Parts: sequence; C-alpha cells; structure tokens
Amino acid sequence: MVDGVRRRGPLVALALGLALAALIHTASPSPPLFDGLPLPQAPYAYCSPPSNLESSNVRPARGQADFPVQNGVVAGGSVQTDESAPQVILFIGVDELKVSPGAVSARVTIDPVCADPPPPPGGAQIRGNVYRVSAVEEPGGRPARVSAAYHLTMRVPPGPFSHLQLYDGTAWHPLSTSLAPGGNPYAGSTLAQMGELAATATSGGESPVSVVLRWLGSFGVLALVVLFGIIALVQEIRRRRTQGRERRTG
Repeated sequence: MVDGVRRRGPLVALALGLALAALIHTASPSPPLFDGLPLPQAPYAYCSPPSNLESSNVRPARGQADFPVQNGVVAGGSVQTDESAPQVILFIGVDELKVSPGAVSARVTIDPVCADPPPPPGGAQIRGNVYRVSAVEEPGGRPARVSAAYHLTMRVPPGPFSHLQLYDGTAWHPLSTSLAPGGNPYAGSTLAQMGELAATATSGGESPVSVVLRWLGSFGVLALVVLFGIIALVQEIRRRRTQGRERRTG
C-alpha cells in the first residue's frame, strides 16, 4: 500500500501542477497586451541617449487619438507612439473613459517627457524614457475620468529591467508587469489612472529573486508545469533510491 502511494506520488504532483496551471489560466486570463506587436527593427529612441548612441539617436515620437462619444459613451480604441516600432501602445475599452454630457470626443495623448522628467523612484533607475499618458474631453479640454482599467504596453531598451512604474505627480507606484514572450522587448501592465510611466530597474542590477519572478511572469503556466515536473522527477528519483536500498537490505 505504502509503496503504491510512493509510486503514484510523482504522477500526483505533476497532475496537480497541470490542474493548477489550467485553473490559473482559465480563471485569470491575461489581457491581450502583446497581440499584434511589431518586432522592433529600429533602435530605441531616447530622450537622453547614452553617449555612444548620441550620433545615431532619433528623438522619440508622441501619439494621439480622438475617441468619439455616442450617447454619452466614449468609444474604445488604441493609441500608439508614431514610430515604425511604437515605444508605447495603449488600449482603452468602450466606456472606460467618462466625460461630461456636452463632450463630443475624448482625446488620448502619449507624450515622451524629455524636459524635466520626475526623479527616479527610490532604489531604482529609469530605463529609457518617461511617458505621460493623459485624456481630455473635447470641447473644453477638461480631464476625462478613467472608470475601468486600461492596458498599456511599453518598449524597454536593452539592459536590466524589473518592472513598470507609474508616477502620479507625487510618488512612484510599482505596477504588476508582464513581459512579452519570445524575447520581444516589451513590458505590459493594467492601469486604473493616467500619469507618467517608465520602465525601471533595481539600482545595482537585477537580483536573482527578481530574475526568477520576471521569468515566472513571462512564462506563467509553462513555469508552473516545469516546476511541478521537476518536483515529480525529484520524487521519482527518491522513490527509486529507496527501493534500491530496500532490495539491498532485504
């Protein structure tokens, strides 16, 4: 009986891993942050490029789009910066922006903050550019209110990276961040407010824990399957060693 339980242990562990991975994947589907992303060809466009890239650097572009208002509901849509490989892309769903009754459209803008960006977060460094995301109603120019979370994807320049952060005018706030699969240098997050955003890295380099967490965030379900597969393999090796000792002593 005990031997049967031991023999089934690795299979149970692997089955639990697959079940948990499927449950997470079904219950918490990832937003389509990276669907249809272009593969970056052009170099990253810096506000303040590293010295070795100054001669070839191209200034970053802005992005803007007007979403019409019909019967008081703001139409959804996407906005991206105007580069061949956009450095910021955001998607706002239908009625996720709220405007006053007289508004006929909502203008969403993405601006690189090249002049006087906010100071970097404590214990971190800003990687690449800071971008300001804003939404106003037209006519009038009053701020549009964010009523539901929207999705933002940002291109990350080469080098260390930990997560995206939002500056609300007073302080930086770390965001739950996902990485595009396949080594594509994009990071995405879901936000509930407008503000200034940047890719950041831990000062002094990325810690091993951050690397593991980033890997788990990138590969999600696959990481869980691999993890439980390793557990199952270790249990199987232990079971066989135990059986070998029992045969020798028997």
